[in-house]
Amino acid sequence: MSTAPREDLLTRASFFSVVPSSVRLALGALLGCSIPLAVGCGPSMQVLHEGTVRFEHCYRLDLDPKIAPSHRKACWQAWSERHSYGQPRDRLEYARRRVQEIESNGPAPRLELGAAAERSALAEPGGPINVHAPPPRVARPPQGIPVSNTQALEGVPGDGCSATCRQRRTTCLASCAEGAPQCPCDADYRACMVRCFE
Repeated sequence: MSTAPREDLLTRASFFSVVPSSVRLALGALLGCSIPLAVGCGPSMQVLHEGTVRFEHCYRLDLDPKIAPSHRKACWQAWSERHSYGQPRDRLEYARRRVQEIESNGPAPRLELGAAAERSALAEPGGPINVHAPPPRVARPPQGIPVSNTQALEGVPGDGCSATCRQRRTTCLASCAEGAPQCPCDADYRACMVRCFE
């Protein structure tokens, strides 16, 4: 019997026994603390949401002409100092630019909604709505694109074959005696129609 595998196990075991337990404990604690820290280093969703809400608040103050410029400036400065963590670069630049414009008595931004949308001639006036009625038309149909009607001229697939099947069934029914219990016309018609679409 060879003792080589046993000596190998003893060598490995002695390596772990050489490292003091306090060092092993310290390494375990360091590893245990570093993983949660690495995962939790980014901005939290609450911080991002709070920053977005504060940005929108300052933006709303900018659009209100009744708000004093000093109050608007204080809002943008507070946002830049306390709520800009994790925000996109364009918002940071906008806040910096707004503070400079307010300090230099620049014009307040204006809310431009664009031209008034023309009312569609097809739109129906508002009022009580029947829940069973289809929704009202609000858009104009597209113009300049002709609808191709070639399929309507050519018919549907299997149209010629089905006409032949229909004619054979009519002829068969005419040849059957009235009140005959077993007339094969319907079964022949079904088989003919299946062949049309194979």
